[in-house]
Amino acid sequence: MKITRTEVFVLGDPPLGEGPTDGSRIDGLAFVRVHTDEGLTGLSEIFCVPPGVARAVLDGPESLFGRLLVGEDPIHPERLWTKLYNSMLHGNRRGWVIICLGAVDVALWDLYGKALARPVWQLLGGVERSNHQITGEAQRRAAVDPPGEDLLAALHGARGRVRRGAGSSASLGPRRRKTRCCWG
Repeated sequence: MKITRTEVFVLGDPPLGEGPTDGSRIDGLAFVRVHTDEGLTGLSEIFCVPPGVARAVLDGPESLFGRLLVGEDPIHPERLWTKLYNSMLHGNRRGWVIICLGAVDVALWDLYGKALARPVWQLLGGVERSNHQITGEAQRRAAVDPPGEDLLAALHGARGRVRRGAGSSASLGPRRRKTRCCWG
């Protein structure tokens, strides 16, 4: 699999004079899409970067990062991140270019997950719980699943108990107990 092109597209209102004039304009938000020869694409938002800058950095084979990505194997995104970061050795490794680097990194991980038919959270290490999040030996031995319906049900139950003032959310564990202050 090889990267064939990078594409930047912008969502938002048209330029001034063509869209709403009542102050309800939505500035353009750039996205990057990385295409491969096998038809897979990776997508990411490029937050807080003007669309023109995003195009100069990522749009097409003539762009700053596009010329380095086209023809590369997207598997193992860390290698490509290092290649792009090292390409800025004599430049400015901060600001909008670094935000664009983060966006293309997310798009590459998205592409990697699609290529392996696995969610990205599994590729980044899977379910994990550190020792400071564990309150007892039973939790240490139990497999911890990502939040699902059972957690949502527990949180809604805790929400009702906190609103009524009856009972405590202590049985939900220390991580969920912190959320009760937000409902009131």
